[in-house]
Amino acid sequence: LADGSATNATPPFTNASVARPKTLVRLTSPDAVHKTKPPLVEDGSQPLSFANACNQIDHSTGIYVYAPKIPLEQERKDSNSDNGVVCSAWECRQFPRASGYAEDPATGIAAAALAASLKFGASNYGGDGDGKGQHGNFDIYQGTVMGRPSLIQVLNLRRDPDATVTSRDSSTKNLTRVSFGLQGLVEIDECCDIQVEY
Repeated sequence: LADGSATNATPPFTNASVARPKTLVRLTSPDAVHKTKPPLVEDGSQPLSFANACNQIDHSTGIYVYAPKIPLEQERKDSNSDNGVVCSAWECRQFPRASGYAEDPATGIAAAALAASLKFGASNYGGDGDGKGQHGNFDIYQGTVMGRPSLIQVLNLRRDPDATVTSRDSSTKNLTRVSFGLQGLVEIDECCDIQVEY
């Protein structure tokens, strides 16, 4: 990925998952997010080397670049919350590993993984990773550069105190279960069929 900057420095990244692993790459500004270019070959598809690189990063299903949409000190109190939870806003882009298209305009799984990483990750922006900070709601903006803007809201993100689960590969590492709600505004093509199972 290239962000249009003059530096070749590798930005910090981490893998996070609420279903499938995503590689989260924090950039400095929404402008840097917008300038990021996915790796493409002439027909517009992603090169095999990109998929291979994602596989090397803990079988990541794609790269999710993000930056604060507004300076963190200007975050707003969430009017949907009765306990004064601060809502933070993030500009993002999703480049999937092997989906047949270069970019996704709305990715709920990636948005939730980002929110969980920001709230509970050891290097999160507002605390020490214990998730006790006031951030519980996240506004995730995606699809802007594609001309298909979406807003995904991760709401009431919290750790389930008594729920620790073993990872899918039965490794010895334990994972913490989190609860959250998702809602959002996305643009849907007229020709799409949507099937919802419940």
